Amino acid sequence: MISTKVRSLITAASLGGLMALALTTPAHAAAKPKPAGTVDPLVSYFDLNQGDNEVRVINPTRASGDLCAMIYVFDSDQELGACCGCRVSSNGLATLSTANDLVSNWLVRVTSAVTVPNKGVVVIVPSTPNSGTSGGANKNGCDPTAAYTELPSLNAWMTHVEGYERADGTSLGGLSVTPFTQDSTDTTENAYLISECAFVQGDGSSAGICAKANTTCDN
Repeated sequence: MISTKVRSLITAASLGGLMALALTTPAHAAAKPKPAGTVDPLVSYFDLNQGDNEVRVINPTRASGDLCAMIYVFDSDQELGACCGCRVSSNGLATLSTANDLVSNWLVRVTSAVTVPNKGVVVIVPSTPNSGTSGGANKNGCDPTAAYTELPSLNAWMTHVEGYERADGTSLGGLSVTPFTQDSTDTTENAYLISECAFVQGDGSSAGICAKANTTCDN
């Protein structure tokens, strides 16, 4: 099962974003001990109804060398439909389009008609390269389907296109940039993400692999 944190963010995305997120995320969640070698994943929501959402990931360290952003994308029904590994070099920036990189190769689970989600959640687990070779590794040594060593050294932001309606009925649009949160308390989340990603990519042939053509992921 997915964690309470991811579930609340999926609910927030399906209800309309920032306001719902504020209502569903506790201000002071009680922290639970994490097993050695695990870190809290970075989590944000996407909503494509007003336009594309852009994900930016930076590796602000030099001592750790190249790092992996292991990316897992859920729809608003809490189903994982795409995952991939994105290699980010020291002091490097990876930029991903939600529409073109993260959900464009969505897994077909039931019918032959691909329904690309317009709302959902992006989960990123920072790690060291694991030299995996599945399709999701995108030839860059960052395999989201294989075991990896988590390392809390990546930062990420999501750009949202916001749309609001004024009292007079006219619309007002704009952009917001929000950091990914990092406060999951579910110690089983990362192992679940790895196994579910392996299932998605094994079940979907070449489907379910994200960021296949993204050159900022060093692939």
